[in-house]
Amino acid sequence: MSYPFYSSYLLQQDVLKKAAPEELLTITRIFNEKAETPLTLNHLADEILKAGGNSIANKLRGHGVSYAELLFDTAKTLKIDDSQSLNSLTSTGVSVDEMDRRIFNPVVSSDVTATWKSALEAYLVRKEKEIISKFIEDAYSRMSPEQRQDIDSQVQRLAEQLPGKNLKGLGSSAALLLVANAGGFATYMLMSTVISTLTLGAASFTVYTAASTALSVVLGPVGWTALGLATVYKLASPNQRKSLEAVVGVVMIRGRLSASKS
Repeated sequence: MSYPFYSSYLLQQDVLKKAAPEELLTITRIFNEKAETPLTLNHLADEILKAGGNSIANKLRGHGVSYAELLFDTAKTLKIDDSQSLNSLTSTGVSVDEMDRRIFNPVVSSDVTATWKSALEAYLVRKEKEIISKFIEDAYSRMSPEQRQDIDSQVQRLAEQLPGKNLKGLGSSAALLLVANAGGFATYMLMSTVISTLTLGAASFTVYTAASTALSVVLGPVGWTALGLATVYKLASPNQRKSLEAVVGVVMIRGRLSASKS
């Protein structure tokens, strides 16, 4: 199965190509909990996108949804408000869905292709940030005053490493969201710290610098409960649960890759 007309598929696959074997195995176990080896990259990417689609629709079209649609649907599952749907016109004059499907069309000029690629990637990255920020914000709201103090200290340290980010005058929640939306290294480290604070205690957050450990905890029942998403997880359909886990996995791997470059 392949997705030759979805540019967003390549963004998803690019992350999987750079993932550690342990990370790929963790995501593989979303679809086969007894797996001992990870699926091939193409097979794993296909499974993730099929989880985002209806089984009958998948069979009729021969594949799952696009990665852009998967992110949009995941955001809806998490009740993240967004006025820009996949079919809403963007500043480029076309919708996200149209850009996603037509970027590789040979009749599209190279200049337009470059503009669309940039706009599409910006949309996808924004959706990924929204999803991770939702996790972090909900978890923070459930913390004790002592746990929040630990997180506030980490937010301050992370903000100092971000160029042009000034927390002066910002409340704790606003500062938290600023770092959560920064993406890359800062977001990954904040997510890891939030999880460790709610499960092991802030002093143990270095445990989560190991990619497979961070991912397995975040995608496990302890992680879902700690993030306050156990109810969402319980009410979701089996495919929604799988796609939700897979999206979080891809986003966390992207963050870990950014962290490893820093």
